[in-house]
Amino acid sequence: MKTLLVTGGAGLLGQWVVRKAHGFDVHYTYRNTAPPTDLVGTAHQVELLDAASVMALFETVQPDYVIHAAVDMKKLTDIPTQVQNVCLAVNATGARLVALSTDALLDGTGAPYADDVPPSPISPYGDAKTEAERMIAELVPTAAMPRTSLIFSLNPIDHQTTWLMQGLEAGNTVTLFTDEYRCPIWVENLAELVLDLAQTDHAGLLNLCGATRMSRWDYGNLVLDLAGFTNRDTLKAITIESSGLRRAPDLTLDLTKANAILKTPIMGVDTLTAEDVINAH
Repeated sequence: MKTLLVTGGAGLLGQWVVRKAHGFDVHYTYRNTAPPTDLVGTAHQVELLDAASVMALFETVQPDYVIHAAVDMKKLTDIPTQVQNVCLAVNATGARLVALSTDALLDGTGAPYADDVPPSPISPYGDAKTEAERMIAELVPTAAMPRTSLIFSLNPIDHQTTWLMQGLEAGNTVTLFTDEYRCPIWVENLAELVLDLAQTDHAGLLNLCGATRMSRWDYGNLVLDLAGFTNRDTLKAITIESSGLRRAPDLTLDLTKANAILKTPIMGVDTLTAEDVINAH
């Protein structure tokens, strides 16, 4: 049996990768937040900023595959350091690495984006992930780096959906852009796709988002529909121009290569039913 190590196993994507990793000896890391009690596999509390601790974990687990899904949104400057430590441990143990990246390192002016488009970040998060991509390509050139998009889940509820619902429940004005486009992806589908990718020999960047391009407005309303959330009195449509903000207008990613490489079908969130997402397994 092959051994799989997932960093960020208590996070939204990480825990779903662990749940979907059938047929593997699964190990996963967490930092402070304990993983769900029903999560299978072996949990390891590890500080990914500590290079010695990361190396010790890899030497103990001896993973065949590593999926790096951990990300610290509270301190973005930690992202490249965590990536570096994981990469050095991968090289020391010979594991196959899949490291998650993001469409948020693109400026949104060149859609649809091919897989190998250089980063053009316009945010601190984009800057951090750009440095992470550079580091991975330099240290582990055989690694796969899937660029994904908004990750949707109702089980557990993802951060964006939580923000949306809590704002509406509180009676706050919540604005969603009608002219900002993304390709959101269901967390369960993404977990399956990442595991599929790990078992290929693809190296480098790969677009791996949902199959349907949607505005933030349409996506937000779809999410609320799937959740059965009807209180939308304070939900307002807005445009990027009227907001005065600098935002990426269109982060549509070309999925041609991913569809050719992977066996798992790439879904659009607009094909989901409430039963799909609430009773995810």
